[in-house]
Amino acid sequence: EVSDKFFCDSPAQCGATCSKVPECNFWTYGVEDGGHKCWLRNSDAGKEEQNDFVFGTRSCHPPEWPACIEQDTVLRGAGQYGLFVDAAAKGKHLGCFNNDCTKTDKFSCSSMDECAVICSQSEGCTHWTFGNEGGDTKCWLRTGDGG
Repeated sequence: EVSDKFFCDSPAQCGATCSKVPECNFWTYGVEDGGHKCWLRNSDAGKEEQNDFVFGTRSCHPPEWPACIEQDTVLRGAGQYGLFVDAAAKGKHLGCFNNDCTKTDKFSCSSMDECAVICSQSEGCTHWTFGNEGGDTKCWLRTGDGG
């Protein structure tokens, strides 16, 4: 499983992790599917307001923390690399972004093979990720490997 997000205990830990990853320039911390998570990003593409999330740059970690964060802000890969499709038309009705399977870049999926096939059948999909989120196996569709 390859992912740019992981379970994390605190925003300070998220920022400290980003500072140690050469490709990380920005990070976001918040709650998704009942768990506290950290997202690492190499750009701020996809920056948007989101209640109860915090955002910081690579240098935003203790001791500068918390003065350097942007409250209620999230960085989403969808801003630049997420491929939003009608997953419901492909028979997928669970695990979708904002519970809307008609416009989503992720959905519940039973196997890597199924994820790869759906990517190959989706115009613009060049990359896919299969992994676990909140105890559910999911497929993420992408138009590139950045973010």
